[in-house]
Amino acid sequence: MLTPEHKYFLNAYIPKVQYNTPLKYFSHFRIGGPAEAIVFPENTEQIAVLLPWLTQETIPWLVIGAGSNILFDDNGFHGIIISLTNCSFMELSDGMIRADAGVSLKILCLHAIRNSLAGMNFALGIPGTLGGAIRMNAGSQGGEISDILESIDCITSDGHYHHIKKDRLKSDYRHICWEHVAPDSVVVRASVLLSQTDNALLRQDARKKMIQRRQTQPIGCACAGSFFKNPSGQYSAGYLIEQAGLKGYHIGDAFVSQKHANFIVNKGHATSREIKELMHYIQVRVHSQFNIQLTPEVKFIHA
Repeated sequence: MLTPEHKYFLNAYIPKVQYNTPLKYFSHFRIGGPAEAIVFPENTEQIAVLLPWLTQETIPWLVIGAGSNILFDDNGFHGIIISLTNCSFMELSDGMIRADAGVSLKILCLHAIRNSLAGMNFALGIPGTLGGAIRMNAGSQGGEISDILESIDCITSDGHYHHIKKDRLKSDYRHICWEHVAPDSVVVRASVLLSQTDNALLRQDARKKMIQRRQTQPIGCACAGSFFKNPSGQYSAGYLIEQAGLKGYHIGDAFVSQKHANFIVNKGHATSREIKELMHYIQVRVHSQFNIQLTPEVKFIHA
């Protein structure tokens, strides 16, 4: 439990703090019990003060962006959630966009299009922030964030800054690792390198990609995007789940989307337990029919 001294420190150093607020308001799944506190630093300096203090006080903490790819526990989180969504620095120079980890992918994509910069259109429609996209190596429609990532800036739990170039990062499908360079650290800023192009062609490509996304994926519902990673091989997770006859299958208010089988949707008051039960059921059915083990892309946050 946070003490009055803990709350005094948080209120003194962080501009916005919320106590005992349900995490469902910070998750695209709209699921999650309360956190002891949710803090909203506005710049890297505040993060560099906060992390060593949390370490010294042995308070559990977790960094989130838009909450687009996580499932919180029904019991909440016994510690402090650090939301980076109020960190909004962004600048453009010579085809390079440098931005805080809390900047949304939508804003980055629109900024690139306005400035006739190609390379980010693959991310159109992907919910979340730059920091989350880097952690997950977010990708769609033939591209992923590691294709354009030039460098990251991170802060370790002792408050030290590290600037890490692309060649020192380890990139894989839905994962980028930098802990071998800066253990126990948080990405606070990054640079992406884009290329100048014709604006009309760029906008035409953007419209095409957004139309395709709207036609094939559920938009505007309570879900965390693609739930499972695509297995190696010729079949996608969505195809395997659909072939297993699971479109529309549900446990409580947790449903397999009728539009895209790799989306699990909260259609009302689904709990994290129901989401996990549905996940396990899908995994068993797909494995029994195709001998393929599906791995979740969504991250589970335990209380």
